[in-house]
Amino acid sequence: MNPRDSIHSHRNSSDQRPKSRVKRRARAPLLIRSLIFLVFLSVLSLSLTPSCSLGVFAGALPSPSSLHEPRQENAQQLVRDVVWNELQAQTHDHSHWRFHETQWNAARKLYDVIQTKYGDLHRLLAINGTPLEGGALEAEDNRIQQLSSDPDQVEQAQKKRDVDAKQERAMLRMLPRAFVFHEVSREGDIVKLSFTPDPNFHPSSHQAEVFHHMEGTVFVDGRVNRLVQIDGHLTSRVNFWGGLLGHLDKGGTFKVEDRDVGDGHWDMVFLNVNMNGKALFFKTISVHQHEAYSDYHRVPDDLSLKEAARELKQDAESGDRAAGE
Repeated sequence: MNPRDSIHSHRNSSDQRPKSRVKRRARAPLLIRSLIFLVFLSVLSLSLTPSCSLGVFAGALPSPSSLHEPRQENAQQLVRDVVWNELQAQTHDHSHWRFHETQWNAARKLYDVIQTKYGDLHRLLAINGTPLEGGALEAEDNRIQQLSSDPDQVEQAQKKRDVDAKQERAMLRMLPRAFVFHEVSREGDIVKLSFTPDPNFHPSSHQAEVFHHMEGTVFVDGRVNRLVQIDGHLTSRVNFWGGLLGHLDKGGTFKVEDRDVGDGHWDMVFLNVNMNGKALFFKTISVHQHEAYSDYHRVPDDLSLKEAARELKQDAESGDRAAGE
């Protein structure tokens, strides 16, 4: 089947799937998570208010079309097809998963995460390779027990992530217009594209202004038209309101990797962001975020919070999940 035909097939079959009461954890797909991280970094840190409604970008993308155009237009069309697939997947994929999340900040922390239709539960397993014990272990037990007994608290956190995901999708729709894409190379199913700002793109929101300062490369799985990796950097200083509200420094970088983690479900496996700047009243912006996601396993869609909490506790005590670090 032609990859672009499969988009319509996926769309039709996905529409028949029952929707969860709350969508799966809004851990955005590859391109969303990377590019939008920069946007929300600037917006949240500088307390900016968007100058336009999300409804401006709420219209559906045109369905993917066959490619019978020059090479540059082929690259643009490929990105449009990929964006279509990413949006469809985030909208219609309501599967739930369990995975390891490793964060490198002041210390290396390993988490066990379980998604449910009510929201996510996560358990801290180890710090710098040492499993929790004593008071730290008891505190983690109590925290998870409290959350699993209070679904409203978990669901409120999930609803906030869903709002963020809605904003992310609005920004994602702009990408084929915000950047000019060129094919660099092909190796098997993987297509490497470069992207630079489109000078003809005139953003109507403060968030989208960041797009004028970014360039980099995108790797796409051309067989299924899904994103595999994106590397980008800020080519110039990003000023907000002429620098009065702050700025992001030139040279900031980000890298994100995505993979099919099972059953045709694509999710993030790596994130690395290094950004610096200044916010209002000279507050320093320093974001050095390094995360990895692994050991994905699908879990039942009807898993309750109490059941998820019980599994997290049992496996932590047995050491089964911690062994995956």
